[in-house]
Amino acid sequence: MLVKFNKSNEMIDLEEAKEQFTAAMKLTGGKKAKVLVDATESMQQMTHEAKEYLAGNEMKLTEAIVVKAIHQRLIASFFIKIVEKKQLHPV
Repeated sequence: MLVKFNKSNEMIDLEEAKEQFTAAMKLTGGKKAKVLVDATESMQQMTHEAKEYLAGNEMKLTEAIVVKAIHQRLIASFFIKIVEKKQLHPV
């Protein structure tokens, strides 16, 4: 499954994260999926609660995050650390 963040500087909160997760579950038929996140054009930010919610779901087989800028890489690295703490295997 490909997740593409749009050019936007909107904040993603817990409610938005839940809506995105529900949409992803509909696309995959509720099955675990490999996830590729394209954040190369994103300026979006997430609340702590949204990050925790998305990192904690167990519906990802694997996840890769593609970034372009150093600030995106720092955010992606932080997100991956949250995921690793919540799962038994690294993503």
